[in-house]
Amino acid sequence: MIALGLTSFSIPFINQIGFKKGFIDKPDKRKHHNKEIVRIGGLSIAFAFFIPFFWLIFLGWFNSDELINIKLIFLSSFCFFILGFIEDVFRISMVSRLFSQIFISSLVWSFGLQIKIIDLSLILPDTNLINLPNIISLFITIVWIVGVTNSFNWIDGLDGLSSGLAAISLISFSILSICFNQVSIFQVIGLLLGTCLGFLYFNFHPAKIFMGDGGTYLIGFLLSVFSIYTYNFLIENKVDQFALLFQFLILFVPILDMAYVFFSRIFEGKSPFYPDRRHLHYRLQRIGFGHLETELLCYLLSINFSLLAFSQVFLRYRSYLLVSSLITQTLSEPEGI
Repeated sequence: MIALGLTSFSIPFINQIGFKKGFIDKPDKRKHHNKEIVRIGGLSIAFAFFIPFFWLIFLGWFNSDELINIKLIFLSSFCFFILGFIEDVFRISMVSRLFSQIFISSLVWSFGLQIKIIDLSLILPDTNLINLPNIISLFITIVWIVGVTNSFNWIDGLDGLSSGLAAISLISFSILSICFNQVSIFQVIGLLLGTCLGFLYFNFHPAKIFMGDGGTYLIGFLLSVFSIYTYNFLIENKVDQFALLFQFLILFVPILDMAYVFFSRIFEGKSPFYPDRRHLHYRLQRIGFGHLETELLCYLLSINFSLLAFSQVFLRYRSYLLVSSLITQTLSEPEGI
């Protein structure tokens, strides 16, 4: 609630600063808005996330066993935010941003936040848990962190889409973390969820502010970290067969969108970072969905895949979760929307 309040309180001031300093996103043929909108809204997200996060660390609210990892999340997420905020203000090349993301992600891996065990028994029933060699663990961890981070950056093409999808994923991760008694990570997820909900009020169509790369990098990076955390404690709690599937389903919509855009550009001989309108939300609009309809459809798809993920982890409630998933799938049909 504090994070939500700080976000809502800070946005009007950041809007004033953005217009005064010229940090605005101007309309063009690729964008849906027809007026100038401040693009440094990520500053409000960072303000509302890092201030209470710092005080939680200072007041000793985190388990001592988790404190090193908590501090690592604090510092690395701040680095990702700064990288995105620099892009919002000064504009730097995609190559520079990509190498910076890889460098920060490799540091995160070196301090112990890693994908080091993988279970492929869902695909290959006769296999056991596989301990990955360090070089492969490093590669997979970097690809996952950079991929998830940029997926939320790339899908931020409609008002409220990235922040809304992030909120749905955060609710899913928070439920899982509290059910498995991961209190420290639950508190951090709660902070980010509060900021996303507070920001969504101002970012929902028609948007009064954009989060920019600073906001999407911060949110995307933290979601990648939360997914690694949940993956590891699912493995530790012997829910290993579906641990990998769970992360993909929770983040399915942004990951699917990024994968389609990335590889379709390569197959056409274009740069994978070439800007165009082949993202999921643009394609939905081209077949007749309105702005709000497209947004709601993406939300429902994300909720549907989250329910499917939970049905594989909480077997006791599988039937209820599958029925709920079926209902959301029905609602996401064109007639339901």
